[in-house]
Amino acid sequence: MAEQSCDLEEMFQGIRQNEGASLEKVCRELVRERHAASKAIHSWVEIIDEARQVLNPRGAAESMSQANVALRSRIRVCDSAQD
Repeated sequence: MAEQSCDLEEMFQGIRQNEGASLEKVCRELVRERHAASKAIHSWVEIIDEARQVLNPRGAAESMSQANVALRSRIRVCDSAQD
């Protein structure tokens, strides 16, 4: 368990450096809630996305929408290249 807590701390430090202290704080709380409920963490991307949603619900939705548009554009480009 001590090794897992060290890994978590490294992840939280990375989030703090790349995303900021506010997002790190929310991620810590989400992870605590999951541990308390005995739920596994399957994806840090999901944790970070959920934390963004908590901090800025409107901004997170806009970001997801932009990501979906970008993904669709890439798919179209790949499909065009195959023709």
